[in-house]
Amino acid sequence: MKKSGLGKDPLSWISSTLPEKRRSKVDQKLGRQIPKFQTFEIRLTVPFSQHHLVFLDQMQREILKNRSREYKKERITKNSIIRACVEAFKDVHINLKNIPDEKTLLQRLKEKIKL
Repeated sequence: MKKSGLGKDPLSWISSTLPEKRRSKVDQKLGRQIPKFQTFEIRLTVPFSQHHLVFLDQMQREILKNRSREYKKERITKNSIIRACVEAFKDVHINLKNIPDEKTLLQRLKEKIKL
């Protein structure tokens, strides 16, 4: 059998022109896995201080370092950590009245997560 060098899907580099709803159905039929970051609709830019970024980097490294092969199902990024924190706080009932600044907001969040 002659090898062409084109691989299994030589046209995989061409992006789809189908609308988003139809594209996901086509991808499911073809058995393609859509990267998780492509399933989110909105990009958000958040300014962080250096110590916030250092914390996220350390947390990401710890997560990646301390998991065995069977737990390496998806890539954990700083964005993953931030989304998980937001998702966790969705179910926490916090007193949102009369919050004058970020310091007060942080204090109220910390009160709710203390064990």
